[in-house]
Amino acid sequence: MSISNNWILAQEIDENSCISYSTDSDRNTISISCSQDVNISDIYNTLQNPEILEKEDNGIWILDSRIVVEKGATLVIDSKDTSWLKILAGDKNGDGDRDNVNSITVLGNLIIDSVKVSSWDPENNDYIKFEFDILPDREHEHTGIDAVPRPYIKIDDETTGTANITNSELAYLGYECGGGCSGLSYYGSNGTSIVKNNEIHHNRFGFYSVGVDNMVLEDNHVHHNFMYGFDPHTATHDMIIRNNTVHDHGAMGIICSLDCYNITIEDNEVYNSAGSGIMFSRNMYDSSSQK
Repeated sequence: MSISNNWILAQEIDENSCISYSTDSDRNTISISCSQDVNISDIYNTLQNPEILEKEDNGIWILDSRIVVEKGATLVIDSKDTSWLKILAGDKNGDGDRDNVNSITVLGNLIIDSVKVSSWDPENNDYIKFEFDILPDREHEHTGIDAVPRPYIKIDDETTGTANITNSELAYLGYECGGGCSGLSYYGSNGTSIVKNNEIHHNRFGFYSVGVDNMVLEDNHVHHNFMYGFDPHTATHDMIIRNNTVHDHGAMGIICSLDCYNITIEDNEVYNSAGSGIMFSRNMYDSSSQK
Protein backbone atom coordinates (compact mmCIF):
# COMPACT_ATOMS: atom_id res chain seq x y z
CA MET A 1 0.00 0.00 0.00
CA SER A 2 1.35 3.44 -0.89
CA ILE A 3 2.01 6.17 1.63
CA SER A 4 -0.83 8.30 0.28
CA ASN A 5 -3.30 5.39 0.56
CA ASN A 6 -2.19 4.75 4.12
CA TRP A 7 -2.85 8.38 4.89
CA ILE A 8 -6.39 8.06 3.51
CA LEU A 9 -6.89 4.90 5.58
CA ALA A 10 -5.79 6.71 8.74
CA GLN A 11 -8.24 9.50 8.01
CA GLU A 12 -11.06 6.98 7.57
CA ILE A 13 -10.20 5.35 10.90
CA ASP A 14 -10.44 8.68 12.77
CA GLU A 15 -11.36 11.60 10.57
CA ASN A 16 -11.14 14.03 13.50
CA SER A 17 -7.87 12.72 14.92
CA CYS A 18 -5.61 15.27 16.55
CA ILE A 19 -2.68 13.29 15.13
CA SER A 20 -2.65 13.91 11.39
CA TYR A 21 -0.31 13.01 8.56
CA SER A 22 0.34 14.66 5.21
CA THR A 23 2.82 14.09 2.43
CA ASP A 24 4.02 15.83 -0.70
CA SER A 25 6.87 15.24 -3.12
CA ASP A 26 9.39 16.79 -0.72
CA ARG A 27 8.55 15.65 2.80
CA ASN A 28 6.28 13.82 5.20
CA THR A 29 4.75 15.68 8.15
CA ILE A 30 3.04 14.39 11.28
CA SER A 31 1.10 17.14 13.07
CA ILE A 32 0.08 16.82 16.71
CA SER A 33 -2.64 19.14 18.02
CA CYS A 34 -4.05 17.07 20.90
CA SER A 35 -4.99 18.61 24.23
CA GLN A 36 -3.72 15.50 26.02
CA ASP A 37 -0.15 14.21 25.99
CA VAL A 38 0.86 12.18 22.93
CA ASN A 39 3.60 9.54 22.89
CA ILE A 40 5.26 7.59 20.10
CA SER A 41 2.85 4.66 20.48
CA ASP A 42 -0.10 7.02 19.99
CA ILE A 43 1.39 8.19 16.70
CA TYR A 44 2.07 4.60 15.61
CA ASN A 45 -1.45 3.41 16.48
CA THR A 46 -3.01 6.32 14.61
CA LEU A 47 -0.94 6.13 11.43
CA GLN A 48 -0.54 2.33 11.20
CA ASN A 49 2.12 2.89 8.57
CA PRO A 50 5.58 1.34 9.11
CA GLU A 51 6.92 3.31 6.15
CA ILE A 52 6.50 6.42 8.31
CA LEU A 53 6.98 5.03 11.82
CA GLU A 54 8.32 1.51 12.23
CA LYS A 55 8.25 -0.38 15.51
CA GLU A 56 11.19 -2.65 16.31
CA ASP A 57 11.91 -4.75 19.39
CA ASN A 58 12.82 -3.39 22.81
CA GLY A 59 11.25 0.02 22.41
CA ILE A 60 13.18 1.00 19.27
CA TRP A 61 11.37 3.09 16.65
CA ILE A 62 12.43 4.26 13.18
CA LEU A 63 10.84 7.56 12.10
CA ASP A 64 10.82 8.82 8.52
CA SER A 65 8.85 12.03 8.89
CA ARG A 66 8.92 15.51 10.26
CA ILE A 67 6.92 15.95 13.48
CA VAL A 68 5.29 19.29 14.28
CA VAL A 69 3.98 19.75 17.81
CA GLU A 70 1.34 22.45 17.48
CA LYS A 71 0.60 25.15 20.06
CA GLY A 72 -1.13 23.72 23.12
CA ALA A 73 -0.03 20.16 22.33
CA THR A 74 2.58 18.03 24.12
CA LEU A 75 4.77 15.30 22.68
CA VAL A 76 6.26 12.89 25.23
CA ILE A 77 9.17 10.68 24.22
CA ASP A 78 10.02 8.63 27.28
CA SER A 79 10.86 5.16 28.54
CA LYS A 80 7.24 4.07 28.93
CA ASP A 81 7.26 2.99 25.29
CA THR A 82 10.59 4.10 23.83
CA SER A 83 14.24 3.25 24.38
CA TRP A 84 15.64 4.69 21.14
CA LEU A 85 14.07 6.90 18.47
CA LYS A 86 16.05 6.61 15.24
CA ILE A 87 15.20 9.41 12.82
CA LEU A 88 15.97 9.14 9.11
CA ALA A 89 17.13 12.23 7.25
CA GLY A 90 14.16 12.44 4.90
CA ASP A 91 15.25 14.96 2.25
CA LYS A 92 13.95 13.04 -0.74
CA ASN A 93 15.40 15.65 -3.08
CA GLY A 94 18.84 15.39 -1.52
CA ASP A 95 19.24 19.19 -1.56
CA GLY A 96 19.78 19.72 2.16
CA ASP A 97 16.87 22.18 2.37
CA ARG A 98 15.79 22.27 6.02
CA ASP A 99 12.15 22.31 4.95
CA ASN A 100 12.66 18.85 3.47
CA VAL A 101 14.76 17.29 6.23
CA ASN A 102 13.08 15.38 9.05
CA SER A 103 12.89 17.20 12.36
CA ILE A 104 10.96 17.51 15.60
CA THR A 105 9.67 21.10 15.51
CA VAL A 106 7.93 22.31 18.66
CA LEU A 107 5.40 25.12 18.95
CA GLY A 108 3.80 23.58 22.03
CA ASN A 109 5.51 21.37 24.61
CA LEU A 110 8.13 18.65 24.41
CA ILE A 111 9.19 16.14 27.06
CA ILE A 112 12.11 13.82 26.36
CA ASP A 113 13.13 11.62 29.28
CA SER A 114 15.30 8.51 29.70
CA VAL A 115 15.60 7.68 25.99
CA LYS A 116 18.03 7.93 23.10
CA VAL A 117 17.30 10.11 20.07
CA SER A 118 19.61 10.04 17.06
CA SER A 119 19.87 10.18 13.31
CA TRP A 120 19.86 6.89 11.43
CA ASP A 121 21.12 5.66 8.07
CA PRO A 122 19.28 2.40 7.24
CA GLU A 123 21.54 1.61 4.29
CA ASN A 124 24.66 1.57 6.45
CA ASN A 125 22.85 0.50 9.61
CA ASP A 126 24.59 3.33 11.44
CA TYR A 127 24.26 6.97 12.43
CA ILE A 128 24.45 9.63 9.72
CA LYS A 129 28.01 10.89 10.00
CA PHE A 130 30.07 13.77 8.66
CA GLU A 131 33.46 13.10 7.12
CA PHE A 132 34.95 14.32 10.43
CA ASP A 133 33.31 13.90 13.83
CA ILE A 134 34.57 17.32 14.88
CA LEU A 135 35.84 20.26 12.84
CA PRO A 136 39.49 19.38 12.17
CA ASP A 137 40.61 23.01 11.76
CA ARG A 138 39.09 26.37 10.87
CA GLU A 139 40.19 26.01 7.25
CA HIS A 140 37.50 23.33 6.88
CA GLU A 141 34.77 25.65 8.19
CA HIS A 142 32.12 26.53 5.57
CA THR A 143 33.46 23.90 3.15
CA GLY A 144 30.27 21.83 3.34
CA ILE A 145 31.63 18.91 5.34
CA ASP A 146 28.92 19.52 7.95
CA ALA A 147 26.16 20.09 5.37
CA VAL A 148 25.17 16.41 5.17
CA PRO A 149 21.42 16.49 5.95
CA ARG A 150 20.62 15.05 9.37
CA PRO A 151 17.47 15.31 11.49
CA TYR A 152 17.31 17.89 14.24
CA ILE A 153 15.22 19.15 17.17
CA LYS A 154 14.04 22.76 17.05
CA ILE A 155 12.01 24.65 19.62
CA ASP A 156 10.35 27.24 17.40
CA ASP A 157 10.44 30.98 18.06
CA GLU A 158 6.62 30.93 18.14
CA THR A 159 6.41 28.26 20.81
CA THR A 160 3.95 28.77 23.65
CA GLY A 161 5.29 25.95 25.81
CA THR A 162 8.41 24.45 27.34
CA ALA A 163 10.82 21.74 26.22
CA ASN A 164 12.39 19.62 28.96
CA ILE A 165 15.05 17.08 28.02
CA THR A 166 16.33 14.90 30.86
CA ASN A 167 18.30 11.70 31.47
CA SER A 168 18.64 11.07 27.74
CA GLU A 169 21.19 10.71 24.94
CA LEU A 170 21.11 12.95 21.86
CA ALA A 171 23.54 11.93 19.14
CA TYR A 172 24.45 12.62 15.50
CA LEU A 173 21.81 15.29 14.99
CA GLY A 174 21.97 18.55 13.05
CA TYR A 175 23.82 19.95 10.05
CA GLU A 176 24.69 23.27 8.40
CA CYS A 177 21.57 24.59 6.70
CA GLY A 178 21.84 28.34 7.21
CA GLY A 179 20.01 28.40 10.54
CA GLY A 180 17.78 26.31 12.78
CA CYS A 181 19.23 22.88 12.09
CA SER A 182 22.21 22.70 14.41
CA GLY A 183 21.03 19.71 16.44
CA LEU A 184 19.24 20.83 19.61
CA SER A 185 18.12 24.44 19.10
CA TYR A 186 15.85 26.66 21.19
CA TYR A 187 14.38 29.73 19.53
CA GLY A 188 11.60 30.34 22.02
CA SER A 189 10.13 29.28 25.35
CA ASN A 190 7.27 30.21 27.63
CA GLY A 191 8.37 29.32 31.13
CA THR A 192 11.45 27.50 32.38
CA SER A 193 12.86 24.77 30.14
CA ILE A 194 15.37 22.30 31.57
CA VAL A 195 18.11 20.32 29.82
CA LYS A 196 19.50 18.11 32.59
CA ASN A 197 21.54 14.95 33.04
CA ASN A 198 21.91 14.11 29.34
CA GLU A 199 24.72 12.87 27.14
CA ILE A 200 24.86 15.14 24.09
CA HIS A 201 27.45 14.17 21.52
CA HIS A 202 28.39 14.12 17.83
CA ASN A 203 25.79 16.72 16.92
CA ARG A 204 26.67 19.78 14.86
CA PHE A 205 26.20 21.93 18.00
CA GLY A 206 25.51 20.40 21.39
CA PHE A 207 23.06 23.21 22.16
CA TYR A 208 22.12 26.49 20.43
CA SER A 209 19.65 29.19 21.37
CA VAL A 210 18.39 32.58 20.18
CA GLY A 211 16.36 34.98 22.32
CA VAL A 212 15.62 32.33 24.94
CA ASP A 213 15.19 33.06 28.65
CA ASN A 214 14.66 31.11 31.85
CA MET A 215 16.60 27.99 30.92
CA VAL A 216 18.71 25.64 33.00
CA LEU A 217 21.47 23.52 31.40
CA GLU A 218 22.70 21.28 34.20
CA ASP A 219 24.59 18.03 34.85
CA ASN A 220 25.04 17.20 31.15
CA HIS A 221 27.96 15.39 29.50
CA VAL A 222 28.53 17.30 26.26
CA HIS A 223 31.31 16.06 24.02
CA HIS A 224 32.59 15.57 20.47
CA ASN A 225 30.13 17.94 18.84
CA PHE A 226 31.28 19.22 15.46
CA MET A 227 31.48 22.92 16.37
CA TYR A 228 30.41 24.14 19.82
CA GLY A 229 29.33 22.43 23.00
CA PHE A 230 26.93 25.06 24.37
CA ASP A 231 26.20 28.16 22.26
CA PRO A 232 23.54 30.39 23.82
CA HIS A 233 23.40 33.12 21.20
CA THR A 234 21.67 36.33 20.17
CA ALA A 235 19.84 37.93 23.15
CA THR A 236 19.66 34.72 25.18
CA HIS A 237 19.27 35.73 28.83
CA ASP A 238 18.52 34.50 32.34
CA MET A 239 20.16 31.15 31.76
CA ILE A 240 22.07 28.91 34.17
CA ILE A 241 24.81 26.64 32.80
CA ARG A 242 25.88 24.56 35.77
CA ASN A 243 27.72 21.35 36.64
CA ASN A 244 28.25 20.19 33.07
CA THR A 245 31.23 18.29 31.66
CA VAL A 246 32.08 19.80 28.26
CA HIS A 247 34.99 18.60 26.14
CA ASP A 248 36.41 17.73 22.70
CA HIS A 249 34.70 20.12 20.33
CA GLY A 250 35.81 21.53 17.00
CA ALA A 251 35.49 25.12 18.27
CA MET A 252 34.51 26.52 21.69
CA GLY A 253 33.35 24.48 24.64
CA ILE A 254 30.91 27.12 25.93
CA ILE A 255 30.39 30.42 24.11
CA CYS A 256 27.82 33.13 24.78
CA SER A 257 27.66 35.67 22.01
CA LEU A 258 25.82 38.76 20.79
CA ASP A 259 23.78 40.66 23.39
CA CYS A 260 23.46 37.82 25.88
CA TYR A 261 22.89 38.83 29.51
CA ASN A 262 22.18 37.41 32.95
CA ILE A 263 24.01 34.21 32.08
CA THR A 264 25.44 32.26 35.02
CA ILE A 265 28.16 29.72 34.24
CA GLU A 266 29.34 27.83 37.31
CA ASP A 267 30.97 24.57 38.42
CA ASN A 268 31.50 23.21 34.91
CA GLU A 269 34.42 21.04 33.82
CA VAL A 270 35.49 22.30 30.39
CA TYR A 271 38.53 21.01 28.52
CA ASN A 272 40.16 19.85 25.28
CA SER A 273 38.20 21.80 22.69
CA ALA A 274 39.91 23.47 19.73
CA GLY A 275 38.85 26.98 20.74
CA SER A 276 38.38 28.62 24.13
CA GLY A 277 36.94 26.60 26.95
CA ILE A 278 34.52 29.36 27.99
CA MET A 279 34.13 32.58 25.99
CA PHE A 280 32.04 35.70 26.59
CA SER A 281 31.70 37.39 23.22
CA ARG A 282 30.16 40.46 21.53
CA ASN A 283 28.31 42.61 24.01
CA MET A 284 27.63 39.99 26.65
CA TYR A 285 26.86 41.68 29.96
CA ASP A 286 25.62 41.21 33.55
CA SER A 287 26.90 37.64 33.52
CA SER A 288 29.40 35.60 35.51
CA SER A 289 31.57 32.52 35.23
CA GLN A 290 33.10 30.46 38.03
CA LYS A 291 35.48 27.51 37.73
